[in-house]
Amino acid sequence: MNLKIAIIDDESIARDRVRRFLESHMTNIQIIGEAGNGIQGLEIIRQHQPDLIFLDIQMPEMDGFAMLAELLPDERPYVIFTTAYDEYAIKAFEIHALDYLLKPYTKERFDSALERMITVSPQNGGIQKKLESLLAQAAPPSISRLVIKDQGRVMFVPLDQIDWIESAGNYVIVHTHDKSHMMRETMTEMERKLPEVDFFRVSRSAIVRADQIMELRTVSKSESQVVLNSKAKVKTTLPLKELQAKLNHL
Repeated sequence: MNLKIAIIDDESIARDRVRRFLESHMTNIQIIGEAGNGIQGLEIIRQHQPDLIFLDIQMPEMDGFAMLAELLPDERPYVIFTTAYDEYAIKAFEIHALDYLLKPYTKERFDSALERMITVSPQNGGIQKKLESLLAQAAPPSISRLVIKDQGRVMFVPLDQIDWIESAGNYVIVHTHDKSHMMRETMTEMERKLPEVDFFRVSRSAIVRADQIMELRTVSKSESQVVLNSKAKVKTTLPLKELQAKLNHL
């Protein structure tokens, strides 16, 4: 059975290099897709379920770490990271004993990394556990404001002006006290950026600022709402007791 491989890198030259180096292994592998950013990478992974991906870290719209964080643990393929020199990323890979290729890498180094991955037993969960540990520590440092680009303008929105954030496909809508802004961001990326002491996710499609919550309301047996100071009503999928417990600990 061939190993299904996807290549995810924003540089076409880098993707070509991986594809060229894979040519000598075609009896053992099958290239099932390529992507130029993390959003496209998610689509390929969920549609084709590759066994292994070659993944760049620094990509536009969604970087490699954020893309992996979007996937459920059982959705994640094995990963060989490819990156230009990045001291933080390389240190993280070495600490967690994950394989990476430092650009520009040689054919010998590439073959060595691929052969190690091919011989990994599918029942060995060690690599996935290392990846989980890496992602847990790969969260970006705490921020005090969001940078939002809108029609040629760049706006800086302090976090204390945000009421709540809702999902809109591959975008999010940031609701402040008096305006709403659209950002090219996923909810998982946004959740990783925001300080968890101030914000928490009340459903797959909504994040609220804790100090803006005015009321927790039961609408029906199957629906509950978080009512904000702005009078906005945000649907929540969390039990109200769990929400109340979270708020009590903030």
